[in-house]
Amino acid sequence: MSRGAVTSGEKPMNAIASQMRPRGAHWNVPEAFVGVLTIVAVSNTKDAAPRLRAVHAFVQRSPFLAGLGEQGLVQIHADAVNRIAEAGGAALEQACAVLPSQMRSSMYAACFDILARSGVLSARDRELANLLAGLLHIEAGLAQNIENVLLVKNRF
Repeated sequence: MSRGAVTSGEKPMNAIASQMRPRGAHWNVPEAFVGVLTIVAVSNTKDAAPRLRAVHAFVQRSPFLAGLGEQGLVQIHADAVNRIAEAGGAALEQACAVLPSQMRSSMYAACFDILARSGVLSARDRELANLLAGLLHIEAGLAQNIENVLLVKNRF
């Protein structure tokens, strides 16, 4: 299937992108997308550098942000960091609330992949994963399936 192909019931990425700033939101969807990943990456300062590299790699290959170019990605990241600074402790909740439902399970998988990069999940990372699952409205069974696959993936 080509990048632009849409199957029945699937919402095309450009339609999701058209919801750039949902009514009443301070974040737009690309800022929220990059912001959630960035918050997860820096949640553990000891592992922040490799986690930020993983965020960069993920954003670079994301179909959602394809076509922005390097400068566009830099701008989205800068805007996301500014939103995080403005929102303080409410940043994660605000950013998750802006993400369209079609993106939420993929976002949870990307975040959990970052948290579980070493193949082991710390208690603090587990707490953040649980918080993310709730904020993104991920059902417990789906969250567990995503986690099991990614923990196996990250063992080696």
